[in-house]
Amino acid sequence: MDRGGGGEMVVTVLRFAIRLGAVLVCATGWAALPPAPASAAPGFNTEITQLPGRFVAGRGAETVTAVVSTSLNGNCQKVRWSLVLRLQGVRPNQIEVDRVENGSFPVEVRAEGNGARLTDRQLDPGSLCRGRTVTAQYRIAVDDAASNGRITLSVEALDAGGRLLDRGSATRDVTGSARDRRRTPTPKPSRSSPTPATPTESVETEPAEDESPVLAEVPSDGEGGGADSATDRSNAAAKGNGIGLTQVGFIGGGVLLFLGVGLLFRLRSRDRAADLATAPAGPVRRGRPRYPASYQTPASAGNRRTRDVRSSPDW
Repeated sequence: MDRGGGGEMVVTVLRFAIRLGAVLVCATGWAALPPAPASAAPGFNTEITQLPGRFVAGRGAETVTAVVSTSLNGNCQKVRWSLVLRLQGVRPNQIEVDRVENGSFPVEVRAEGNGARLTDRQLDPGSLCRGRTVTAQYRIAVDDAASNGRITLSVEALDAGGRLLDRGSATRDVTGSARDRRRTPTPKPSRSSPTPATPTESVETEPAEDESPVLAEVPSDGEGGGADSATDRSNAAAKGNGIGLTQVGFIGGGVLLFLGVGLLFRLRSRDRAADLATAPAGPVRRGRPRYPASYQTPASAGNRRTRDVRSSPDW
């Protein structure tokens, strides 16, 4: 019995220890969880009003400005600023941040993963009231050795007790330095082989020594392709000057045709004039002229009588 009772006591103690361990593990895990982000207080608004389009490594410091305002009535209050940086592709030691407030302003830096938090050691000199804003200004520079990446900025406005009033966030790309861009190989465009032209005559051309596509040499006038080269030159001249040999030939042919037709007409006129000059003159008839049989003289026409002119002695 004593041994059995002792065994039951040992089992009970073990069960209690297991339960206690499970409770401690759960409590430890809950405590190890990251705290939930604090919610902003109503009636406050924080926004980033000045920010570069991107950060370029080695360019120099860029200005970032944040402004907090309130719509609440009441007494004015002091503000403490806190800047949170989250980095992707960029190391924290490659970022330089300076808090500016009539000169450098002391801040407390705390690492947070692949980033950092910079919180003012002192309250901002300005006072936050309705109709009056408080401004924070930062100068951010990226080291020349940084590569391409991204920066996310969250500017938080806190009250004197550390309570979050509101935050404004923005994300910008980081462009690597020119040295990194030179190291990055750029893809070369694929070289397309030239399309072989169909030759009018079988002319052999020597292959070019260079790999780049080149045009075949045009044969001189003394070779077999002289006519083709002359034709090509005439076509090129026609294209360059606006009026080619074809147009000139048409115009010249028209002028010659006009001159030939005019010359033919002139020769024909001269021949006719010569024929008339050399033809013999015919006998000249004297007396009354001949009239047809049915011709009526004015006198006979008045008497309405017909006179046969053939009975006239002059007929």
